[in-house]
Amino acid sequence: TQEDKNDRLYSTLPMIIKVLSVLSNNEWEEYFPELSEYTLTLAKLLVYEIHLWVDKEI
Repeated sequence: TQEDKNDRLYSTLPMIIKVLSVLSNNEWEEYFPELSEYTLTLAKLLVYEIHLWVDKEI
């Protein structure tokens, strides 16, 4: 389900943040060529979460 996918994505965040914090910006794409796709997916998830939050507030 989409919720399972979101949960898996959330679970990767601490590890990704830890790994990226020790690399320079140039190394990010060298070691993780799929990083652009991953960050786009995270951005979509964030927008989705914001929409859910706004709907609850209305």
